[in-house]
Amino acid sequence: MEYASPPVRRAWLPMLLWAALLALGGLLVSRTLIIDSDLRLFLPAAQTAEERILLDELKEGLGTRALLVALSGLPAGQLASTSDRLANRLREDPVFARVENGTLQSDPATQSLLLRYRYLLSPREQGCACDSASLQRELDARLLELGSPAGALAQDLLLRDPSGEMQAILDSWLPAVEPVLRDGVWFSRDEQQALLFLQTAAPGFDADRQREAIAALNEAARSVEPSGRLTLEVTGPGAFTVLLEQSVRSDVALLGGLAGIGSVLFLLLVLRSVRHTLLGLLCLATTSLVAIFGVSLTYPSVHGITLAFGFTLLGVAMDYPVHLMLHLTRGTPARQTLSHVWPTLRLSIVTTCIAYFALVLTGFTGLTQLGLFTICGLVATGMVLRWALPALVSPAEAHTPPAWLSRVDHLPHVPVLPLVVLAIACATLLASSRLLFSNELAGLTPVPQDLQDLDARLRRELGAPDLRYALAITSSDAETTLQRDEALRGGLQHLVATGVIGGFDSPSRLLPSMARQRQLQQGLPTTETLRQQMETALKDSAFRQDA
Repeated sequence: MEYASPPVRRAWLPMLLWAALLALGGLLVSRTLIIDSDLRLFLPAAQTAEERILLDELKEGLGTRALLVALSGLPAGQLASTSDRLANRLREDPVFARVENGTLQSDPATQSLLLRYRYLLSPREQGCACDSASLQRELDARLLELGSPAGALAQDLLLRDPSGEMQAILDSWLPAVEPVLRDGVWFSRDEQQALLFLQTAAPGFDADRQREAIAALNEAARSVEPSGRLTLEVTGPGAFTVLLEQSVRSDVALLGGLAGIGSVLFLLLVLRSVRHTLLGLLCLATTSLVAIFGVSLTYPSVHGITLAFGFTLLGVAMDYPVHLMLHLTRGTPARQTLSHVWPTLRLSIVTTCIAYFALVLTGFTGLTQLGLFTICGLVATGMVLRWALPALVSPAEAHTPPAWLSRVDHLPHVPVLPLVVLAIACATLLASSRLLFSNELAGLTPVPQDLQDLDARLRRELGAPDLRYALAITSSDAETTLQRDEALRGGLQHLVATGVIGGFDSPSRLLPSMARQRQLQQGLPTTETLRQQMETALKDSAFRQDA
C-alpha cells in the first residue's frame, strides 16, 4: 500500500507555527541579550601570583590604554598648531584620561603640592642642595634659565625654590628618551609627523569603548582640520583590539555566509525537497536560539566572537536532520525510520557534546561560553530530532540521492592510495625549510606587519616604554614595599650601566618611602644655617643679596 503524504495545508501549518515561535523567541533575545566585545574574556584565569600580576596589567594596566597618534599631510608649522588644537579638543572628551603632545600643561594644584613637599621628594642622594657650593651652582643654572623662553617660570621658581629641588624632581621624572620638540609640540625625527600620546579611560581590550575612542579622535581631527588634508595614523593595544575584532567578525560573517548559502544549495540538490530543506533550516534556527538562551542564563553577557564562532560550529547540527531525511523511504513511516538510525545519531550527539565539554573546562571565559553554546545547541538538536521532526517530514517526498553522488561510492578502491598520500605529505614536510612548530605568540596576531612596524617606530619616537619584564615586590604594607623597591634600585641601575637592561621604572622614583622621607627631612639645615649658606653663595654670583 502506498504511503500517503499529509495534505499540503496540514504539512505546512506546523512549520509556520514553529517559525512564528522562533520569531517570537528571536524578538525576546534581541531585547534582552547583551553582546560583549571585551577580548579579556578570552584570557585565561590566573593560577599563580605572577600570572595574576600579568593578567591585571593586561586587563587594566595603563600600557593597554595607550594610543599612539601620528599626524601628517600638512607643513610642519601647520602640523604644530593642528596638534595643539587637536590635543585641546581631546582633553575635553571624557573618553580620554590623558592627552599629551609635548605642550607644557600647567596644573596649579600639582605644582603647589610638589613645591610644598619638594624636600621630601628630592631624588638627590644627599637630599637638599643646601650648602653654599651647591646653592651657587643652582643659582648659576637659574641665571641661564632666566634668558630662555621659560624665563618667567624660572623667575617664579627662583624666588620660592632657590635650591632647585623642584627642577630636580621634574628632571628625574623625564623619560630616558624624549621626542623631538618643535614649536612646542612633539615631532618625529624627520619632522614630517606631529606625535600625540593618548590614554583612554576604558581598558585596551574593551573593543566597543576603544572603537568609540578612535571614532572620537577621527571626529576631533575633522573638526580642527576640515580641509581633509590631515592624515592620522593610530596604533597601540586599543587600535589592535578594534582591528582584531573587526577582522574576526568580518571573516566569520563572510565565510559563514558563503558556507550557509552553499549548504542550502547542496541540501536542495541532494534532498530535492523544498519543505525538507526548510525543516532543516528550522532545526538550525531552533538550535541557535536554544544555545543563546543557554549561555544567557549562565552569563550576564555573551561575547560577539562566541556567537560568531558558535553559529559556525553549530553547522554540524544540520547533519542529524539530514541523516534522517536521507534514510526516509516511501511507504515507511518516519518514526520507524528514526528508530533504526536514532541509536547511531544519539551516540554521535553525545560524543560530540563530550568533545566540546573540554572547552567548558578551560580557564578562558570566552571558550567556556563557546563550549556551552555548542553543547546547548546539540542537545536541542537531539530533542527536535527525537520528538518533533518525525511528525513533520514526509516519506512521500523521499528521493534517492542523485546519480552523480551515488557514483562516489562506486569509485575503484586503491588500497595503496592512502600510503602514497602519506608519503608525499612526509616528503613535503621534510623538504620544507620552514619551522613546523613555533612558540612565538606574534604569529597568532592578524595585525598586519606594517601596522606592527608603525607601532614600534612611534614607540621609539615617543620614548614610550616597551615593557618586557616586570618585577613584583610583595609585602604586608605599602611602606615595606617602597623600602624594598628602594633597595633594588642600586642593583637595577648597575644593570642599566652595564647594558644588561635598557632601563627600568619603579614607584619609589615618584614616591619615596616614609623612612627615606624622614632621612631627607633630618638632613635639612636650620633656617639660620640656610641663610648663612645662601649669603655665601650670593657673594660669588650675579645676583644681588638685596634684590
